[in-house]
Amino acid sequence: MQDMLTFIGQQLGGTLDWEYLESVREEWDGPVALKGILSVIEAERAVSMGYDGIMVSNHGGRQFDGSPAAISVLPGISSAVGDRAVILFDSGVRGGLDIARALALGADFVMLGRAFMYGLSALGRKGGDHVARILVEDLKNNMTQLGCRTLAELPSRVQK
Repeated sequence: MQDMLTFIGQQLGGTLDWEYLESVREEWDGPVALKGILSVIEAERAVSMGYDGIMVSNHGGRQFDGSPAAISVLPGISSAVGDRAVILFDSGVRGGLDIARALALGADFVMLGRAFMYGLSALGRKGGDHVARILVEDLKNNMTQLGCRTLAELPSRVQK
């Protein structure tokens, strides 16, 4: 892992800026999403550059603990971007209620890796499926308590 981080750091010259991101978009003609978006301005810029998706994420607060909570900026970003890009959400997701909240506030898809890593570590190959079942059941339980039968109903039940 450290070798990969060192390689990335050397390739980027210590910085990741908008010019670099523009060159990535120009070089790659397939779909691409940009992770680490935390403001409407960043979201708008990424979409205007042709990014197909944006991932609203503060990297779990591990990179820079002074960044805003990703869930607090999600509604504004979702309102600004609309249907022009897929909105992925990642940061602070621990269970079904977090998934429901992110979907209700504008995410098209919710990502969480840590729980699956724990599941794999504890149970091997079966761990990922086990975690997925827990999350699905927790999401269903929370939706029932919110009075939602479908994911589409979530935005009307969660306060923005």
